Amino acid sequence: MANDERPLIRVPDVLFQYCSERSINIFEENRIKSSTPSTLNDPFEWKPVVAEQATADQIWKTVTTTHNRAPLPEPPTRVTVAKMKSNVPAAAKRYQDQFRINLEKKTRIICFSQRDDGILMWAHYADRHKGFVVGFKPEVLRRDYPHSGFYKVSYGIERPVVPHPYVGVSDENQLIAAVTQKSTEWKYEEEWRLLVDVGHLRRDSDPNDPNLYFPISPGAIDQVIFGSRCSDQLVTKIETALENTPGFSRIRRFRARLDPKLFRILVETL
Repeated sequence: MANDERPLIRVPDVLFQYCSERSINIFEENRIKSSTPSTLNDPFEWKPVVAEQATADQIWKTVTTTHNRAPLPEPPTRVTVAKMKSNVPAAAKRYQDQFRINLEKKTRIICFSQRDDGILMWAHYADRHKGFVVGFKPEVLRRDYPHSGFYKVSYGIERPVVPHPYVGVSDENQLIAAVTQKSTEWKYEEEWRLLVDVGHLRRDSDPNDPNLYFPISPGAIDQVIFGSRCSDQLVTKIETALENTPGFSRIRRFRARLDPKLFRILVETL
């Protein structure tokens, strides 16, 4: 599907984040840790293919337009364009390497799933079912931070493509595709992403903590689900945090249990 044909997709009423015990500060500090692509476990994150189709006429148009807007040190010539044309593959590689670095300077990711019963998700992201899942209300998060956006991750074989820098800049749809498309091998995650401007994030008081955190209001959390292997000690710690944090005592509690007959996780009200 072409980028300008991306359908409008309704954001679910609740999106889930799988957590290990160290994420209990979601409740204690009223915040969610954001991520950069380089800290996620997919090496293809934010590394789109850079199109290598760049004709001499396209390059000429780009450099002359740029020069007319803001004069370059030297006026462009056809000789300059010829040199750039011979450098198209190398420039594409440099741009691909720099794409993620440039975007990370101003944008962070917060990852969610639209399902709360993924066996692999519980195993990979919730400490082998010993952790917990937090259900967030996207409507509240968007209301509190209207300049942030939720995007559904799409899955496929082909990597997203952005135009060569000698030809033009990526439009909004191409940028969104570049940061929300993943291999089909990740399809089980059923992921949604919240893209957040770094200006909305906060640092921890600990100067040794390099992370940026997304502050949340009490109404942003709908529920917590304790894993099937979640210890009584961790349940007690979370319950204490919920009771001691204003606005969190009304959060719904659930427990994940193993289906007695099927390979399936059941989420039951406590």
